[in-house]
Amino acid sequence: MKKLLLIDGNSILNRAYYGMMGRNMLSTKDGVFTNAVFGFLNTYEKFFTNEKPTHVAVAFDMKHPTFRHKMYDGYKAGRRPMPEELVMQMPIIKDVLDCMGIARIELRGYEADDILGTLSLQASQEGIEVVILTGDKDMMQLAGKNCMVLIPTTSKGNTTVHEYSETSIKEEFGINPVDFIEVKALMGDKSDNIPGVTGVGQKTALTLIVQYGSLEGVYENLDLLKSEKQREKLEKDKANAFLSRELVRIDRNVPLDNLIEEMVIGKADEERLYNLFNKLEFNHFIKKYKLKRTGMKKIELNKHIISDISSIVPFQKIYSYTNFDENDKPKEFAYTSDGHNIYILKDMKLILPLMGYVKEIGGHFLKRLFKYLLKNKIIPPAVSVDTAAGAYISDALKDSYELNELCDKYLETEFPEEDDVACRASKIYYLAYKMREIINENGGGKLLDEIELPLIEVLASMENAGFRADAKFLKDFSLRLEGDIIKLEKEIHAEAEEEFNINSPKQLAVILFEKMKIPVSKKNKTGFSTSADILKKLSVEFPIAKMVIEYRKLSKLKSTYADGLVKVIADDGRIHSNFKQTVAATGRLSSTEPNLQNLPIRTELGREIRKAFIPENEEFQLTSADYSQIELRVLAHVSNDESMKDAFLKNEDIHTQTAAKVFGLDERFVTKDMRRAAKAVNFGIIYGISDYGLSEDLGIPIFTARKYIEEYLNQYTDVKKYMDEIVKFAKDK
Repeated sequence: MKKLLLIDGNSILNRAYYGMMGRNMLSTKDGVFTNAVFGFLNTYEKFFTNEKPTHVAVAFDMKHPTFRHKMYDGYKAGRRPMPEELVMQMPIIKDVLDCMGIARIELRGYEADDILGTLSLQASQEGIEVVILTGDKDMMQLAGKNCMVLIPTTSKGNTTVHEYSETSIKEEFGINPVDFIEVKALMGDKSDNIPGVTGVGQKTALTLIVQYGSLEGVYENLDLLKSEKQREKLEKDKANAFLSRELVRIDRNVPLDNLIEEMVIGKADEERLYNLFNKLEFNHFIKKYKLKRTGMKKIELNKHIISDISSIVPFQKIYSYTNFDENDKPKEFAYTSDGHNIYILKDMKLILPLMGYVKEIGGHFLKRLFKYLLKNKIIPPAVSVDTAAGAYISDALKDSYELNELCDKYLETEFPEEDDVACRASKIYYLAYKMREIINENGGGKLLDEIELPLIEVLASMENAGFRADAKFLKDFSLRLEGDIIKLEKEIHAEAEEEFNINSPKQLAVILFEKMKIPVSKKNKTGFSTSADILKKLSVEFPIAKMVIEYRKLSKLKSTYADGLVKVIADDGRIHSNFKQTVAATGRLSSTEPNLQNLPIRTELGREIRKAFIPENEEFQLTSADYSQIELRVLAHVSNDESMKDAFLKNEDIHTQTAAKVFGLDERFVTKDMRRAAKAVNFGIIYGISDYGLSEDLGIPIFTARKYIEEYLNQYTDVKKYMDEIVKFAKDK
């Protein structure tokens, strides 16, 4: 049985674009946005897998006017232009479809709807089953005996696919699919600027068409309408109704030669598709379609097994790969100096004497190996390259730096199929040279050699050393918190006049909004929201909300810190956190298992946790060092603002100075609250804070926050000038 999947290209691409918007909108390292293309392909894959079509075609609109524009000047007038970030993706998706062997159709003077309407009719008449995928409900008029219309809709992150067949439309709406033309003629369409009849919505339009069958039927029976108001509207906009019918009617007689056989899914041009996906950084789809770079240099590996110390082959510089067990001990180790001859150690203890010969080492995530060497009192060799750190410097926004992915991206080399330590050591050898070439081109050599590579041994040493923690203090603190939590729990229950599970958002919502009748300000898909921001707003007026906030704070302190940290104290009495250097795009370290960068500091009780971290013994002290307002010093430098520079050069308190300028006071009269507000403005300005964001941070009205920002920019005029110029520069470049 032949089956044709027809896709409304513009509609699905639009849907994909808006579905993957936001701060983390996908783009390549060159700044080409790819979210719409990526989302489109995901949607295509899903429906292709579900429907299993034998034929596929994607239709697109063209920029040229259509017969509808000639019929009505106002057609689609006032519609917002396509965002530039989406415009740049239109030719990309067309290239992708061409490379995949998927038929792509567009025709001057006609919309995608008309092309799909014509193709669906031709296919249905030939007995081919048709499925139309679109986000446009106008397409429901095309549903028929052999034609199903699928419309995906997303609400609160959940996507539902509505299936419209001839039968289901009759059951749900009481009309035939083609009758939607009549319904739409009455109700119009704001998005396309189709007038319809003023004041007639879908419900009224459906009722009229169900009762009278067509526009003609409605107008022949106007006298029977009970509502005089409705009758007047219909009479007044009669011409618009009949015009609208022609505008919404999908033309199913577009001059297309019978293209059905051209829609058989063609063979993908794998070389072009690989190059395109590689450029778009679509590693997911490269893997999915098993695409490979063509014309690659093939590597033959010679494997040499080393079973004793006498057969170790010494090199001053090696490239290595290590597999580790769950205890961070090497279980496989391979090294090479030429990428072709690979030496594999059978006894992992041989790594230690081998390192006596080695002056320089290259690898991928070398930190784990260095931890092992340091634990065994071996000073690690100098690092010539770490391909993970190198890839991070080349593209700090990537989610991961997996070796095979990097090789696929950067190397025109084909390695043997088996993915063992020998193969990986060879990959590191070739990748190391490529990474060095890329980094030097981008001016990152100094950063790699002087910061990232030396840091590897430092982090390995830090992780091995760990941080001494006072388990008794934490256990005592946990008991103290438990007492406070129990006391607070009783107070909350007393306020609610019944016992309930405070940790259950559902039970808490029932107490607050149903039993206590507190006004509801937000609802989510599971019911009434009891999120932190909602409780914060309620706490001003309702004591129970304030108690619940405190209860949650204490519970988190107890579970995450007091109890959580005790669990990760090792036998040596120390906490060994994992410090990652290739996670944060800003270059800072990331601490995990546990996260030691995130210990609470804002509350007095939270600060108590820090007392659990203690020096080695009484001869040692803990020292904390921090840059003094580093971001503001950088801002003063790059903006060349004399007033801000002057404050730092004279060693004045920049926040007090800012408060004095913003509030128009002498610095002697600046209060703590004023300084706090100025500090929020100072740091907020750097990161583009809005008046709304500042109002939320400081708990002040938006207009007051707006005034603070305006006054700040009036006082630091060169900062404002710099901000305006840098935005213009970014747009231009």
